[in-house]
Amino acid sequence: MVDVDKDKWIKAMDQEIKSMHSNSVWELLDQPDGAKPIVYVDDMIVIGNDKSLESDLVKVLDRQFALKDLGILNYFLGVQIHYFNGGVIINQEKYVDDLLHRLGFHDLKAAPTPSIVGRQLSLNYGTPLRDLFTYRSIIGALQYLTNTRPDITYVVNQLS
Repeated sequence: MVDVDKDKWIKAMDQEIKSMHSNSVWELLDQPDGAKPIVYVDDMIVIGNDKSLESDLVKVLDRQFALKDLGILNYFLGVQIHYFNGGVIINQEKYVDDLLHRLGFHDLKAAPTPSIVGRQLSLNYGTPLRDLFTYRSIIGALQYLTNTRPDITYVVNQLS
């Protein structure tokens, strides 16, 4: 087991939260226990363990803003949410399918490993890319996919 320094971890998480806040990625709001809003640009999820507090929070926000309640969360920022027996499973199947179609790769076959084992990347091997924007866009999309597919993290980071 890895020994993690609690103070260093807390400091690192503090810095990460401040960075996300300063870049307007997330807006963190203090709310009573039982209901928390998660805001991303103009989308918001209200979560919690107390349905009445969640409902009260939505009513208060609805008086201030024009809200549209979309019901149970099934898809948010490329992540699908599936509910079962009081639990949830998240995946990015639709995100991957959309990405494969966008790139014209939807007909490719699955492989047991996402890269050629033992292959070293080199500036002198292969054909140079003509469109760096597309490459960077693909790598960014794959990095987002590692949220639910940690098995591809190593390869994606090697390519980035």
